[in-house]
Amino acid sequence: MAHSLTQERGSEGAVRWTIIRLGLAIFFTMNLMAFTMTTWSLDVYDVEADPFQQKLFEVFRWLGMLLALPVLFLLGMPLLQNAIESLRRRVFSTDLLIALGVAAAYVVSAVNVVNGGNQVYFEIGAMVLVMITLGRCFEATARHKATESLDQLSALLPLRVCRITPHGEVEADSADVAENDQIRIRAGERFPTDGVIVTGLTTVDEQVFTGESTPIARTAGDPILAGTVNLDGDVVVRVTAVFREGSFGRLLRLLQD
Repeated sequence: MAHSLTQERGSEGAVRWTIIRLGLAIFFTMNLMAFTMTTWSLDVYDVEADPFQQKLFEVFRWLGMLLALPVLFLLGMPLLQNAIESLRRRVFSTDLLIALGVAAAYVVSAVNVVNGGNQVYFEIGAMVLVMITLGRCFEATARHKATESLDQLSALLPLRVCRITPHGEVEADSADVAENDQIRIRAGERFPTDGVIVTGLTTVDEQVFTGESTPIARTAGDPILAGTVNLDGDVVVRVTAVFREGSFGRLLRLLQD
């Protein structure tokens, strides 16, 4: 369904589908709040309603019950599905608590509406779902942008490296570099793997990891992280972790998870 509505796959399509669901749910919640706030007026102003107003407020409570249903479907069902998946793994998640609380609020409110009671909580359950989903939407958007930036950065990593062997320097694929291999990184190149400088002195741009734009001086014995930039020196690096097992690869996996 997400793909059919957004025409996009992957994390971007999921984010857009969440935004669509959230937008529809906010629309229904706003209308629900309008009817609910009207029924609060008697308690706020401490007045008695005439028979016509009583009938009107009863209609508003029924409308509130109907308007809360699409919110439960749009935002509550994903939480319930996550809760069920967690239970299958024998894990109790916050999604389960939220789903139970919202469902209980709706059931109690629906029973009161049918039986003519005054205590209804449709707007509370709807607002909880909206706020929870809104927060997760912000989180998903930020994660998508971060993953996209890292994917673009990983595309800039060198596909070929200069590997140092007993017979001299040879060009090799970055994917073929193994732990403890020695590679030469020239000024302006990105480090393709984690490693330790064997010889040479340089400054390194580590902004992708630290956020600091100030270059850091690195010399023999200092660690190097994949994805950082060798700014002005020619250094020989001993590989300590290949790309997928290094810091950059772990960061990508954390964002994707």
